[in-house]
Amino acid sequence: MLKTPIGAIVILVNDANASISMAELEKTDRRFRVDGRYRVNIDVKDTGNGAWIDCLLDNKNQIAGGIESGEGMEMISFQCNEVKLSIGTISGLPGIKYCYLNNGIRLKFDSDNGVQVKQIQLFIAWLKIHDPEREQIFTWFAADPTLA
Repeated sequence: MLKTPIGAIVILVNDANASISMAELEKTDRRFRVDGRYRVNIDVKDTGNGAWIDCLLDNKNQIAGGIESGEGMEMISFQCNEVKLSIGTISGLPGIKYCYLNNGIRLKFDSDNGVQVKQIQLFIAWLKIHDPEREQIFTWFAADPTLA
């Protein structure tokens, strides 16, 4: 579990707590400045029978997410008061269907496709926004897996 200013990020595999590893990433780049930025690695052991991975924002305020996908990535973002949080992952992996949930993102493995993915990476970034016109895009860049 990763604690953020707007709630905890919970990673589940088939509705059970997942074994993950996390790495804190640089918070500043020429394209962004954020308050928190992490890469979450999820080892994939079983992709059969329609297995899935959920990355969920556990927030008592029930903030609905907004889709912010781009080329080569799937992304959902949440905003609560001045804090924006984005969750991104690589798109287009064969045999994986990406589903957006009200509180996160689901990666569902196509059991008929014999998916050969060994690890999934999620990128999570957040920022307390002071200048919306300039900073609104910062978490999008920071959670973009193609820039990590």
